[in-house]
Amino acid sequence: MSPQAKAGWLRELDAHDTLYIGDGANDSLAFDAAWCTGTPAIDRGLLEQKAGFYFLGRGLDGVRALLDTAAQRRRTARAVVAFAIAYNVVAISLCLAGKMSPLLGAILMPASSLVSLGIVFIGIRGSSPQR
Repeated sequence: MSPQAKAGWLRELDAHDTLYIGDGANDSLAFDAAWCTGTPAIDRGLLEQKAGFYFLGRGLDGVRALLDTAAQRRRTARAVVAFAIAYNVVAISLCLAGKMSPLLGAILMPASSLVSLGIVFIGIRGSSPQR
């Protein structure tokens, strides 16, 4: 594609979620149109001032691993928030029903923190590269 065609295609496609990887002067107009841009840090290229990030290597494996890690972290954060909401619904229900004693509250609060940390730990271990 020509530089103008690349930029036009990106303008049509971009909904503030487009990642564009380029490495040459013919990508400059597309860099202006994309929401997030990256370029290899192999040589001092022409896009170094426009790139949102740099990556090492000639392939896209590092970028793919980064996106996979971001997806895993997003799932972990959602799991922690879902647990926190469920915990608070149960705890507040127990309080409103008159079943919450100070001792039970003293046990549940640190237990919920440990469960949250466990969810985060499992999420972190799940996002580490398998080699």
